[in-house]
Amino acid sequence: MDTYSFADFIKYGKYSSIADLFSYAKSNNLVDILNYYCKKYKIKFPIIYQRAYDNTKFLSMNRFEKLKKFLKTLNDNKINYYIIKGPSISKYLYDDLFERLYSDIDIIVSACDYIKLHKCLTKNGFHNAYINNSIPRRSILQFSFNIRGEDIIYSKNVNNFEIGFEIRDTIRLLNLKQMDNFNKHIERCTYGGFAFNQLDLHYTIVLQIIYAYNAYFTEYGVVNNYKIKYIIELYMLLNKYSFIQMNEIKQIFSNLKLNYMYNSIIKVYNLLFIDS
Repeated sequence: MDTYSFADFIKYGKYSSIADLFSYAKSNNLVDILNYYCKKYKIKFPIIYQRAYDNTKFLSMNRFEKLKKFLKTLNDNKINYYIIKGPSISKYLYDDLFERLYSDIDIIVSACDYIKLHKCLTKNGFHNAYINNSIPRRSILQFSFNIRGEDIIYSKNVNNFEIGFEIRDTIRLLNLKQMDNFNKHIERCTYGGFAFNQLDLHYTIVLQIIYAYNAYFTEYGVVNNYKIKYIIELYMLLNKYSFIQMNEIKQIFSNLKLNYMYNSIIKVYNLLFIDS
């Protein structure tokens, strides 16, 4: 099975071999997407894949549960932030935080709230592991909740589970320094009685296109087997939220001077889902 065949399955439910379908999904980190479309097309999900999916989903739930207390602290201290990627995409696509599988939780925090954030981190037992202290003061900072050992800035061990917050200038992902108003792009959400902030839909789609570009046209996608995942999720987002005007998205890319990313991904998108 190739990418075009998997795209046909997504659009029409067509496939020639159930084994090839699941093999392709597994090798390209598409099991969560396959799970969704199997339900849509009433295809039985093999037990072996269901167990692997359920186990990974449980890990995502565990990570988010460990993060909830800290997010409550951010809310209580009126720190401006929003969750991006994993749980945010899951909420937009599936109206559930855990249907999309993810290995970490990414948070964007306004630079003007960094001092308050630092106090919250240290008060909650995190230690500052930043070495050269050259944190960009006038940019918006990204904090990644992860269990990897590299690039961790603030870390804390909770029951032998390493929690880390990683600070990076997000210009490499999305030129958020050019966003006119940080708070303007916050969307307040509630899940299971717990309130949190996520990036609004328009900028979520912008970020999705940027990740799709990085995955499809750079080594990142090859190494991590994410080459096609973000483009498929883009298709799902645009189908679910059909009111989105792509001219508005294109204009955001023009403002960010990232037209080449938008044009490259839309070309691939059209080949897979529009022109075929």
